[in-house]
Amino acid sequence: MFDQITDGRTDLVFDYVDAGHAATSADQGGMSPIRWWAYYGDVSAVKFLLANGESLQSLGENHELNGAAFHGHSRLCRFLIGQGADVNKPLADMRRAYFYSRTTTALVAAAIVYLAGQPVEGREAVSSYTDFEAFRSVVGPESTIGFTEVPLGTTVGDEYAPFGLRFTDGNDETEFNPQSYLTDNVGLAGGPEGRSTFITLQFANPVRSLGVDFPGALRIELFSGTTSLGASENFGSTGADFFGGVVSDTPFDRVVLSDWFAGDVYIDNLHVAPVPEPTTWALLAFGAVLACLWRRGVNRDPSITRTKRCAGSHF
Repeated sequence: MFDQITDGRTDLVFDYVDAGHAATSADQGGMSPIRWWAYYGDVSAVKFLLANGESLQSLGENHELNGAAFHGHSRLCRFLIGQGADVNKPLADMRRAYFYSRTTTALVAAAIVYLAGQPVEGREAVSSYTDFEAFRSVVGPESTIGFTEVPLGTTVGDEYAPFGLRFTDGNDETEFNPQSYLTDNVGLAGGPEGRSTFITLQFANPVRSLGVDFPGALRIELFSGTTSLGASENFGSTGADFFGGVVSDTPFDRVVLSDWFAGDVYIDNLHVAPVPEPTTWALLAFGAVLACLWRRGVNRDPSITRTKRCAGSHF
């Protein structure tokens, strides 16, 4: 599991601790988990480790605020400053200062400027919506996945490939619950009840938006490959009939859904960008062929060529 963590799978923090690993443990090279999650800038994972016995002292001098600023982790900078990291503390090792900057102040100042005007739970490229109509007015018509398309009790994987996505966790199961899923009484549970769970979506092609109807609480984190692009605000809390939507300036191909409040995530419906039907693809391809043939015909017509030359002449 540590190999996946070092590759950027910061969402595995809950599985790592649930598997019996201490939050203060270290890999074979002596690197503690909190330092890996700080390296990737995942504040939620860092907070979870702290709640399970880890300490910010494990990050090193001044909570390694220098490194957070250097890597552009603005949310992590804000968190570390709130935990007592000193923005005016100079670097003692000038060899590190060569790579970071002459002082910590300049680095953190740049990070704070970048952070200005941005929500704590997301980056500048990610906009959050709690109203479905407002979301739809921005993204246009979307396809809806209600989880009634498959039998109850299905552990979903590739069943929604026609919608351009698949579920990769291997334990997300459809269930019937009229109190939680108000639209059609059917939804998706992200793993066993009573533990911290996730629902991970992998898109066949990069998209820019995703909407979710859900009960409880929800956080949407967006990725391009293993690179985190940011996250939504914290949606919902307790109860049912919530909506959370995200629109990203940068296309994403992977999404991790989590419950920021209770830990175990449930969703009612997904609203995803529509995938063109095969007939639509065929029409698009046919149109491209016709356009190509028309252009070739134009280029072979001497009269049109002469007209174009005259139109562009000064005489």
